[in-house]
Formats: sequence, C-alpha cells, structure tokens
Amino acid sequence: MDIVNSAFSLSGGTISCFIFHFYAYMTSQHLVCISESTPNLKRLVLPVRDNDILVNEFEEAANNWPLLESLTIPGSFSIELMKAIGQHCKNLSDLKMMHRFDMNCAENILAYAPCKLEGHKSSVQ
Repeated sequence: MDIVNSAFSLSGGTISCFIFHFYAYMTSQHLVCISESTPNLKRLVLPVRDNDILVNEFEEAANNWPLLESLTIPGSFSIELMKAIGQHCKNLSDLKMMHRFDMNCAENILAYAPCKLEGHKSSVQ
C-alpha cells in the first residue's frame, strides 16, 4: 500500500488505469482505499489469485468508478459482483473474465451488464 499511496500522491488524482500484478494479494480494504483515490479510473485489472474481497466492499469500490470502461476479473465471480458492476459502472464496455465460463455466468452478464446489447459494441472474453 505504500507504493500505491506514493503513486496516488505523484498522479494528482489522474490515474485512469490500474493493473495489479497477476499474483498480488488484495483485501476488500485495499480495494476500497484504492477506489477512493481513483475516481477517474477507466481500466481495472484485478489479480487472479484468491483474494479476500467481499461483495459489499466491491460494491462500495465500484460506486467510486462511474467512468470505468474495462474490467478484468479473477476466478471468484458471483451474481452479486455482476449486479454491483451493472449498477455502478454504466460506461463498462469491455469485460474480461479469467475463470470457467458457463451458461449461468452468461445469463448473469446478460441480466446485469450495464451496457445495452442492441447497438452497443461490447466484448465478453
């Protein structure tokens, strides 16, 4: 967090892209702290390893990212996370998922994704 806080100080609040190391460990408190300092975030890549990120804290963080356009999420993905993304990240147009993709996951994306599928170019990978 010291390195992250230094980056925030140097950026003057203009960070628009945040990519975490593939194996970084993150807690809900880390995510909320980062979200409070990155209101202009447009791209977020979360670490893949199992992290301690709770749905309520993820929703609190997502609420701070109304400009988010691109999100890469790890294996731990739930319908509650998709609801939070759909509710708070209205500009999301690029969703990358690094886990098993099944019909239930597809249905959740269609039900809760913030972008409308008709006439809107979005990608699901």
